[in-house]
Amino acid sequence: MKRLIKQRVTKELAYYLIIAEKYSYFRYQPEKALNMPLYVNDPTELVEELTRPIGPPFGPPKKNGYEYTRSFEHVNVWLNVETNESRLDWH
Repeated sequence: MKRLIKQRVTKELAYYLIIAEKYSYFRYQPEKALNMPLYVNDPTELVEELTRPIGPPFGPPKKNGYEYTRSFEHVNVWLNVETNESRLDWH
């Protein structure tokens, strides 16, 4: 379950970070289809990406065909909207 949530969080957080503006916020709520146990009230207990600092962006997103990239103080984001692949490189 943790692996599935992490994959979904990575993808959804990547989409969000590409379009994020000042004063925007990200909140993740697992889908009912994941059949999460009742004891998991907070997905941050399972996925550390939801608690890591992101920091301010170093500029707007860059587009190259279907690929988008954007760098933040603590993470680089890569997203391909055609294949729905994403990557968060934390540093």
